[in-house]
Amino acid sequence: MKITAIISAAAAAAALATLTAFADAGDVNADRAINVSDVVLVAAHVKGQRALSGEALKNADVNGDNKVNV
Repeated sequence: MKITAIISAAAAAAALATLTAFADAGDVNADRAINVSDVVLVAAHVKGQRALSGEALKNADVNGDNKVNV
């Protein structure tokens, strides 16, 4: 079920135009844009393939609940 949610999130993000980030939330790779690259990093973190840390981890927690999930 989580894999389906991750794939759905990635597909939705890919379909959207790149958004300029006015805040850090969601901009996991700190490139000043929220796009599919950020979704890929979050998906890898959620699946336990690559842990986020520091600012990336903070930016991945978009709702401020101290969790990174989809």
